[in-house]
Amino acid sequence: MIPLFHHYPRLQNTIPRHPLGKFPTPIRKLEIIGDLFHIKNLSIKNDGLSGLIFGGNKVRKLEFLLGEALRDKRSHCITFGCAGSNHALATALYAGALNMATTLLLLKQPNAHYVRKNLIRFFQAGASMHHYHTVEKMNAGFRYYRAKIKAHTGTEPFVIPAGGSSPAGTRGFVNAAFELAQQVKAGKLPEPDLCYVAGGTMGTGVGLAIGFLACGLKTQVVLCRVVNRRLLNTRKMHHLAVETAEILHRCDERFPRIENPATLPLRIDHSVFGDRYALFTRESVAAMHAMKLQEGIICDGTYTGKTLAALFHDARAGLLKNKTVLYWHTLNGREFSNPQDKWYYRRLPVAFHRYFTSPVQPLDRDA
Repeated sequence: MIPLFHHYPRLQNTIPRHPLGKFPTPIRKLEIIGDLFHIKNLSIKNDGLSGLIFGGNKVRKLEFLLGEALRDKRSHCITFGCAGSNHALATALYAGALNMATTLLLLKQPNAHYVRKNLIRFFQAGASMHHYHTVEKMNAGFRYYRAKIKAHTGTEPFVIPAGGSSPAGTRGFVNAAFELAQQVKAGKLPEPDLCYVAGGTMGTGVGLAIGFLACGLKTQVVLCRVVNRRLLNTRKMHHLAVETAEILHRCDERFPRIENPATLPLRIDHSVFGDRYALFTRESVAAMHAMKLQEGIICDGTYTGKTLAALFHDARAGLLKNKTVLYWHTLNGREFSNPQDKWYYRRLPVAFHRYFTSPVQPLDRDA
C-alpha cells in the first residue's frame, strides 16, 4: 500500500491508481557539492530512478492519471507538451505498455540535443506526433484529433494536460511527500528545511506542499520557475492546490482542506527562468556541469539545471547556512539507445525534421 493510502485508507477505495514506478526513490547525501557550497546537510531525492522503462517525476503522476484511464476503459490518450517533452515521452511509453495508443500535440521550442533524442523515442514508442507553432493551432488540432479518435474508437480519448498536472496527477506528489516522511522517520535524512524542485506545470511542487502539510513535515518547497509567468504564478498555484486537496477531502474527510492557500509551505523562485522556456542559461549549464563532475548526476538545461542554479545562488548568498536542504531530482535517469543512422529522423513526420537539420542552441554542448 502506498504511503498516502496507508494514512488515509478510504482514498484507496475511491481513487484509481495503477502501479508503474519503483518506489521509494533513493536518497543520498551530496557530500562534495555540499562542501563546495557550504551546505552542511544537502541531499538528493532521485526521482530519475522512479521507473524501470523511464524515470523522472512524470511516473508518479501517470500512476494516477492512467489509473483513471484504465478505470474508464479508455483505449487512447491525448497529451500536450513542447517538442522535446519528457512528459510526452513518459506518457507514450507507459500508456503503450498498457496497450493504450497515444497522440502527442507538440509546440515548437528552442532546439537541443535532448529534443532530437526524445523525438526519435516518441516515434519508436509508436506515438502519433503532431507539431504546432502556436497554442491556438494546437488547440484546433486537439479538437480535430479528439473528434477523429472518438469517431474511430467509439469512445472519448483520455485527455492528460501538459505535464500531467491535473488534480489527479498532482496526487502522485502528495503521496511522494508521505514517502519522504517515511524516509525521514527511518533516518535516511534529517527533516529538510527546504526542498528545491523544478516548477513547470506546478503539479510536482504543489503536490509536495500539500503532502508536507498533511503529513506534518515543516519543509518548505522552493518551486524554481522554468516557464513563462503566464503558466506558473501564485494564482494558478493556489487554484491547483485548493482543488487537489478538496477532492482528496471529499474522498476521505480526514484529509485536510486548504482553507487559506497562503499557508502552503511553498514559494516561487522567479530568478532562474532566463529569456524563454527551454533556452539554457549560463547558470543552468554551469550547475549541470558541477553536478555531473562532482556527484555523477546528469541534469538538463531546461529544468533541473535551472533548479540547481537557484539552489547554488541561495547558497552563495548565505541563505542556506545551517539549513537542511533537499534537492528533488526530476529528470529521467534510465538509459536509452539511439539509432546510429544519422538519417533515421526522416522516418518522423516532416514537421519535426527541422530539429535535426538546424543547429542546437549555442549553450547546449551535450552531444
